[in-house]
Amino acid sequence: MRLGSAFVEFGISALFVAFVVAPLVRRLAKSPERAELAVQGAIRRAYALSLAWLRLVRILTVDSKELEQLAGEGACIVVANHPTMLDVVLIGSHFPQMDCIVNAGWTANSPFLSRAIDAAGYVRNDAGQSAVDDCAARLVRGRKLLVFPEGTRSPWGSYGKFRRGAAHIALASGAPIVAVTIRCRPRMLGSGRRWHEVAGGTSRFELRIAGRLDPAAYDGAGVGLPIAARRMTEDLVRIYLQEPDVADA
Repeated sequence: MRLGSAFVEFGISALFVAFVVAPLVRRLAKSPERAELAVQGAIRRAYALSLAWLRLVRILTVDSKELEQLAGEGACIVVANHPTMLDVVLIGSHFPQMDCIVNAGWTANSPFLSRAIDAAGYVRNDAGQSAVDDCAARLVRGRKLLVFPEGTRSPWGSYGKFRRGAAHIALASGAPIVAVTIRCRPRMLGSGRRWHEVAGGTSRFELRIAGRLDPAAYDGAGVGLPIAARRMTEDLVRIYLQEPDVADA
């Protein structure tokens, strides 16, 4: 019942952003980019409201104070492991502006989410090189980007294969990668489980900054772009493998 009420609240918020906020700001904004930023700001407030409801009905507690230090930074690529369906809400609630690469499957085609995703200018993960170029151009203009390098939720007890998209975007834009770890115990809304298959009680989420990668350290190493992206991705994976208990979270 508690989790069901949270899904209802989230769905109502998504529909409000898609059918009320997005059409209004598109009509009033002076440019398409300003409309995207306004919708992203509305999504952040909707995420914050959803988290407040989740706390109120005691589904979760969250410790994410470390992410506050990113709010004042310029362009960067925030990458994170992806143990639960709530990860984008947890991270996105911190940033008034946050571009996001979304799964081109169910997420991008959901009747509740697709209109808001399009209005916010989020990027589908099946766009190939054009997605890399699009994201790099946004970072050059000072925007932030959220990427889940596994492309979908992490399997239980391990990580999915890290894709090299975040590294290619960093190398193309010069923006640093900030690695964020997400722990959730007991784990809820994970891969391969139905939404209602959750343990009783309250789950605790912890979000930490585990490391940073500067693309200049790879771009100037005298190797081609594919090798630089591979090495950067290997170092990103190494950051997560060195973090205790993240894969099991």
